[in-house]
Amino acid sequence: MAQALNTEALEVDIRVDLNGVVDRFPGPACIVDADRFPLISNAHWQNLGLASPGDDACLPAEFAASLLALSHTAQPQRLAYDIPGPNEDDGPSFDFMVLPCTMDGAAASMLLGFDRTATALVQNALAKDREFHRSLALCSGDAVFEFDQSGRFTYVGPNGFVGYADFELHGREIRKLVSEQSAHASELIFTSHQSVSGSEIWFFSQSGEEWCFILSMVPYCGSDGEWAGLRCIGREVTGQRILEAEIRDTRNSQQRIEAVLHAMRTEARPSTMIAAGTSTLLESIDISACIVVHADENGFDRIEAYAEVGGDMSLPVAPSMDNPHLLDLCSHICRQSEGGLCTGEIDGFSVMISPTRYGGQINGAVGLLRGAANLGGAQDEVWGESDRHLLRAVAGQMGVAIAQLYMFERPLDGKS
Repeated sequence: MAQALNTEALEVDIRVDLNGVVDRFPGPACIVDADRFPLISNAHWQNLGLASPGDDACLPAEFAASLLALSHTAQPQRLAYDIPGPNEDDGPSFDFMVLPCTMDGAAASMLLGFDRTATALVQNALAKDREFHRSLALCSGDAVFEFDQSGRFTYVGPNGFVGYADFELHGREIRKLVSEQSAHASELIFTSHQSVSGSEIWFFSQSGEEWCFILSMVPYCGSDGEWAGLRCIGREVTGQRILEAEIRDTRNSQQRIEAVLHAMRTEARPSTMIAAGTSTLLESIDISACIVVHADENGFDRIEAYAEVGGDMSLPVAPSMDNPHLLDLCSHICRQSEGGLCTGEIDGFSVMISPTRYGGQINGAVGLLRGAANLGGAQDEVWGESDRHLLRAVAGQMGVAIAQLYMFERPLDGKS
């Protein structure tokens, strides 16, 4: 049979010696009446210069809100209060607990203070240090970021990274930004448990372009002491790398030009000059074939030299070198260019042709051909600037050789 138990709450009356509490409290302590006038206080309180018993002054207005809330709720209140010092931010800082109590039968409030000056100094120093380093990051132009074990961004500096704002990268995986050419290298350094310095990694920017960064990284550990990720600083060097590549291409192009011109100048007869230039061109760059043709006032009329990959060079010693189809196509392409360097297609081959001149008149042309295996886009995309520079330089020497061939060698040999 169930039996209900009636219990009554017991009221416990705890009496405390308030004078003893205030006097022995290790920090500033005071009891004030309902009008904020001090009733009793200890030496620590008085040393702060706050209103004390007998001063005929009440507590500062900053205490009013907490005391008012205490009178309405009877719940302890917390108040942060800074004691003014001789200079700004020089005074001590306290946290006061405001507790309800009774003094001589009247409602009162007890204030117990805890010195938080050291904590406040540390917090202020950390805030200033953070602002200092943020300002440095903004001024430096370098990218600063951090990612965890999974490679996801946990912090990105105010400058962002690869065109993204800092908030756009939080939680994203850094590996998905890495270019294919740096995929292997990035996998090695993004999992490194050691410091990494001066590693070059290419990333895809927000606009889809490839940007090059020199990264330096240090590992950091979690609360368990285990490797948690890497903190990185990166400097963009895309422009520098592009400039280095252009300088390298220019140097290589100049070396190829010198090789072709040297091969031609070491020959005594114009016909062998043309043959040597043709074969050296074929060896210097990635092309399928090279052709040199002669032109008179009626247009292209004769193939002077032809060389192709895997084939022997043929000199124009027989009428078989006259190929009307090929000559007509060369003429058509050159007419479209109005006398300048031009590109087109001949029987599935991409061709780039430069007319040759002597005495201000066109006397022939030099053509470079690339087969289907070399084609990757439009005609202008197949041929790079270094190819164009090489062909222009060689065409000038070829024009002299063709003129000498018809002015001296052919008449001496009895050939027209």
